[in-house]
Amino acid sequence: MHSVSHSRQSIHQLSTQLANQIAAGEVVERPASVIKELLENSLDAGATQIDIDIQAGGTQLIRIRDNGFGIPQDELALALSPHATSKIRSLDDLIHIESMGFRGEALASIASVSELILTSHYQDMAWSIKYKEGEFDLTPASHPQGTTVEVNNLFHNTPARRKFLKADRTEYRHVEDVVKRIALARFDVAFNFKHNQRQVFSLPVATSDENKLQRLTRLINKEFIQAAVHLNFENAGLKLSGWLATGEYSRSQSDMQYFFVNGRMIRDKVITHAVRQAFQETLFPGRFPVYVLHLEMDAEQVDVNVHPTKHEVRFRQGRLIHDFLFYSLREALAQEVGDKSGDSFKVAGKGFNAHTYSTSFNSSGFPSQHTHVSEASAAYSSLPYQNLTNNEDISKPLGLAIAKLKNDYLLAENKDGLLVLQLKQAREILVQQQIENSLATQSKLISKPVLIPFNVSIDTNAQSWLNKHETDFQQLGFEFAVLGENEIMVRQVPAMLNATDIKHSVNEYVSYIINNDSDLLPALINMIVNDDFSNSPTDWNTLLRDLEECGLDKFENCYHQISDKDLSSFFKK
Repeated sequence: MHSVSHSRQSIHQLSTQLANQIAAGEVVERPASVIKELLENSLDAGATQIDIDIQAGGTQLIRIRDNGFGIPQDELALALSPHATSKIRSLDDLIHIESMGFRGEALASIASVSELILTSHYQDMAWSIKYKEGEFDLTPASHPQGTTVEVNNLFHNTPARRKFLKADRTEYRHVEDVVKRIALARFDVAFNFKHNQRQVFSLPVATSDENKLQRLTRLINKEFIQAAVHLNFENAGLKLSGWLATGEYSRSQSDMQYFFVNGRMIRDKVITHAVRQAFQETLFPGRFPVYVLHLEMDAEQVDVNVHPTKHEVRFRQGRLIHDFLFYSLREALAQEVGDKSGDSFKVAGKGFNAHTYSTSFNSSGFPSQHTHVSEASAAYSSLPYQNLTNNEDISKPLGLAIAKLKNDYLLAENKDGLLVLQLKQAREILVQQQIENSLATQSKLISKPVLIPFNVSIDTNAQSWLNKHETDFQQLGFEFAVLGENEIMVRQVPAMLNATDIKHSVNEYVSYIINNDSDLLPALINMIVNDDFSNSPTDWNTLLRDLEECGLDKFENCYHQISDKDLSSFFKK
């Protein structure tokens, strides 16, 4: 066993070279991470053409050339120094960072574990600087506009790190993945990629939709394009665009999932969970969706300074991001299913509201509901009358429901004859009684999550309106979130709300409360009662049993009994 010395060691300053090599352990993991850092520097320099040339999977040579701004002669040595950057100057710059790089560690770290040559042309002059073992060698050079960084013999001076590298073929695959991801992030930049002097791909600038699809086909495959939905959702300062393959095209691993935030390729648990939830009903277990998605948002709302590799981010409003992604993806998938049945589709909605809902008001002043079931099919629904006399429900006071007349009446048979129930009036009393009983025994009504969270636009300040009613909404089983100045997101609704179109019902409910300054509870009761009542005979009879349990004395004005004698008199001559 190795013995540890406990004798005191003096405190001393690490050499710059050793400090950079330690820092390189976080930034420079393998050739692919070197290429990522160098490509991001090229993009920050405004490059529109980037050439990548590697040998032996990047272990022997990495050469990145761009046509960006270039670096002045007097800043070349500084560029290779630790914590030197042109991207930020203050903490405020870091909070609003929009560039890919900003830490000032990459070039110094790479130089400390390789033989690095940086050549740059800036304002009609080109210079080359070589860094080796802590020494700078600056000489004039011939070079077109832009910068070339050449990295030779990666980890040559840290053999322990070099031993951790995999076979050249494996390292190449990691490099190829990084180049693909950055090329999918920046369609406005041309990329030329070579490995061992063999052309891997050459991608011209892709500004048109056709050219973007060509790049996607080249970097992913044709099958993805054939199964892909083109998304374009925007709301609450968030914009989601890109391509999403439907459940028909999936993978056994998550190797074709490309997600970018403000052009930065990232991995994030919030995003992964939102995508997984969106696909939970359309993918078999063990399968992974394929997508290329771009999320754009205010730079201040996302913290990119989480890890030196900058793969991880932290969202300031994680739940908002999650719900926005979940809804957008589910909406796109739902539209694809609907449009495929009509043989048309390719672009999914421009915002949360993929449909336009009309609003009308009934005689009571409360928004009326719009059924999606035709009069012909639903006006008179009935239960088959076979074996009716053997049903024990006939012996109960309100009997056995046998038909619904439009959405206004329920026809039942009991031991005394026929009974007609006025649905709206009876349901109004019942719902109010059920709510009062629930609130008397528990702090709030039972909620149910909305399958696809949706937004509601309101004519007042969303934050102040929710603050005013938040406690009451929670008590009634609603959960809302502020999306923007005049927008809220609906996450949960009362479990007793069984509307055919919950979006439409809640939109009208919220609009009615605001426009009429109405109490929340009466408006909720009206929303539930005005919705089309079920066409299921099972639900009809459940309603009758609930009325009986609540006490028939409360409903004496809601139903009319027609005796057998009355029925006979109707047909007497």
